[in-house]
Amino acid sequence: MSNGMVIGINMTASGSGYTKAPYVLVAAPPGLARAEISVHSVDVTLHLIPGYTYKIQTATDAGSTWVDVETGILAVETTLVRTFDVSTNTQLFRVIQVN
Repeated sequence: MSNGMVIGINMTASGSGYTKAPYVLVAAPPGLARAEISVHSVDVTLHLIPGYTYKIQTATDAGSTWVDVETGILAVETTLVRTFDVSTNTQLFRVIQVN
């Protein structure tokens, strides 16, 4: 084995009298581990300037239309966290200043 791959097989006590040369079949091990990840929500952290008004927009993928999720967010703190459900679509988020 080298780097997880079989690179050679040596047969010992292989017997005799074969009509064809013996062969060895190497298969994947049974019960390979598998992981599936489901993301149901995402926290979006906004870094804002207090006193300005912002809106959050989302899109399902690059090149799609941006849609307002929240408008008129008057920043009081420099950081604001919003949680969004993303179980139905892949989503992109952005925040834009409106004043």
